[in-house]
Amino acid sequence: MATTHLRASDVPEVRQDLLQWADANVERGLRGSGAMQVHGFTDPLTLRSAVRGSEQFFVNDRMTWLARTTGEELPVCAFDADDLPDPMGFLVWSDDPSARTTTLGRPRAVLWCRAGLTLRVLVLDDAGPYRRTLEEFGNQADPT
Repeated sequence: MATTHLRASDVPEVRQDLLQWADANVERGLRGSGAMQVHGFTDPLTLRSAVRGSEQFFVNDRMTWLARTTGEELPVCAFDADDLPDPMGFLVWSDDPSARTTTLGRPRAVLWCRAGLTLRVLVLDDAGPYRRTLEEFGNQADPT
């Protein structure tokens, strides 16, 4: 993902990048060359289904700033899966929503899905492994 501000029109492209990576990851698993397990998504098919079936959400600069500012004052707490706007979703922030400035990667998107009684969540940042993997695939596909 870009390190500059994202726009709502960028969300489908970012999701498509993630879907291409998830498809390639499933293919690697089927060929026996080792699919990557990504955080709570231990089954590559679950990750691919979550990306493919997720509702898309975008949070603009003003709302990101509001959430970041408000979040600084709130204690860390758990939430219920019923609090989510959709059972499967892909949300992209236009700017880094984290108040912490010392993190290596800046959170830019979150993917979630309910799987039975559990909630699977994947936070994607500027330095996320799927992004590097996509760039590697692009370099392998380009014979020049």
